[in-house]
Amino acid sequence: MIPLGPKGWPILGALPLLGNMPHVTLAKLAEKFGSIMHLKLGTCSMVVASTPDSARAFLQTFDQNFSNRPTIAGATHLGYNSQDMVFSEYGPKWKLLRISNLHMFGGKAIENWAEVPAIEVGHMVRAMYESSKQGKPVVVGEVLVCAITNMVGQVLLSRRVFDTKGSGHGC
Repeated sequence: MIPLGPKGWPILGALPLLGNMPHVTLAKLAEKFGSIMHLKLGTCSMVVASTPDSARAFLQTFDQNFSNRPTIAGATHLGYNSQDMVFSEYGPKWKLLRISNLHMFGGKAIENWAEVPAIEVGHMVRAMYESSKQGKPVVVGEVLVCAITNMVGQVLLSRRVFDTKGSGHGC
């Protein structure tokens, strides 16, 4: 059974009723219709839980139903057919993506990789010094590309991609 709510306009629904301050309007509507009410915004129906207790009841009881984002064209066409962590549906695949994301980009991983930029900057400065000592020109763009590539290599491959000596890349 759908809870009660304002009738609204044809086609537009309750959208014009919300006004400039929708939070105030929703609070007033909650006084009239209760803490759970039905609104039609355009062609979309929605149920509003306007108190912490009613929201908690919804999110604890129906958490599986509310755990997915709505399907949108941008996510489908630009986001690997909605298969990335942000837009994929909640389920085993999403859980695996979340675990992988936390493993690679969580606090502990960031702490472990914090020293990598300092080490690579040291290699970069040393390579620039050696090149200048030998009278060779230093192409800063190449040296930066090598340093950044080595940082990414340390994080992803656990090794440097370009070696400082004899690489021919100005690293």
